[in-house]
Amino acid sequence: MIRIGPAEHLKLANDAFQRALDINPDLSIAHNLYTNFELESLGRAKEAMARLLVRAGSSSDPEIYTGLVIACRFCGLLDASLAADRHARRLDPSVRTSVMYTHFMRGDWERAIESDNEDLKWVTNWTLPILGREQEAIADYRRIGQQRLPRMIVLMMGAASAVLEGKRAEALATLREFTSRPFDPEGVYFMARNFVRLDQHASALDLLERIVQEGFFCFQILLRDPWLDPIRGERRFNAIVARARERSQDAEAEFHRLGGDRVLASI
Repeated sequence: MIRIGPAEHLKLANDAFQRALDINPDLSIAHNLYTNFELESLGRAKEAMARLLVRAGSSSDPEIYTGLVIACRFCGLLDASLAADRHARRLDPSVRTSVMYTHFMRGDWERAIESDNEDLKWVTNWTLPILGREQEAIADYRRIGQQRLPRMIVLMMGAASAVLEGKRAEALATLREFTSRPFDPEGVYFMARNFVRLDQHASALDLLERIVQEGFFCFQILLRDPWLDPIRGERRFNAIVARARERSQDAEAEFHRLGGDRVLASI
């Protein structure tokens, strides 16, 4: 039996998406699924944004703009992410986007909660402690914890809850297990900030370096998240922010080159 490694699996999946889009370049579901794959597995945020911008210029499909919400956010283009959300909702008022994460990355805590349309209320429960409402988040983690959920989700929620409840040993063990497995870089960001709360600064910085390398370079949240205050003056942290900003500026240049301002003009 021939064994196929992770790298080969990624290549096969990428080839399959490319074939689907070659056959039907207007297939919105393929564009959206490919966007998640590019962002979460390939670290190609700028490339995903560019592909979707080209499609958006000749498409009235809300799913294309839904993909742009997340692709622009990964690139640190938060105003563009919000504009993509407005376009998606104009085309389909019932569409669900990930705009609550964009509000969080902007440091707009109240809007992050108001716009959270997910059943598991990830953004709400990450935001409540920033507003001094830790007990509400703990109670919701306990409620959600009664459900049957995938292991990685259980680990994420378990770590977040244990940190808030002061269960240091449990939180560290859960975080170590989570971070030993592959996961999308935006999700890993929320785990990195838990390490800061546990005074594990080196581990937090390791993860922040990892997520920027893996394609999540939304530098704004690094500057705004109060949970990162304890590491904000460290030289290594400043280097991470500088690298994220550099990658964001590169993506912004591509955004303007492709006429993103025109495509996502205010409505």
